[in-house]
Amino acid sequence: MNIQEKRINNIAIVLVEGNIALTSSIELRNFVKPIVENNDVSDLLMNFEKVSTIDSSGVGVIVQIYKSLSENKKRLIITNLNEKCYDVFLLTRLNKILTIIKTESEGLDLLK
Repeated sequence: MNIQEKRINNIAIVLVEGNIALTSSIELRNFVKPIVENNDVSDLLMNFEKVSTIDSSGVGVIVQIYKSLSENKKRLIITNLNEKCYDVFLLTRLNKILTIIKTESEGLDLLK
């Protein structure tokens, strides 16, 4: 798994590449945790354009990230889900809780 971060103003953008499964979900959580706790970050956009699959441990980490952000009155936007990953969010009904947007630019527009 490869994870990168970039910033646009106070919005953190996390670019995730690979599969989000047991080991990599822990890596993702550890990468995102300091970003979530950073007072200079107002919101988080996670770009899953290069994520091929996500399993239940990955979903659990996304829920933890969402909860931490919500507790700090910050927003989470997930973008660029492929059909396979989007189906996981549908099956778990997380699409009712999380904000899932087609593209990174649309997600950024929503956060501005």
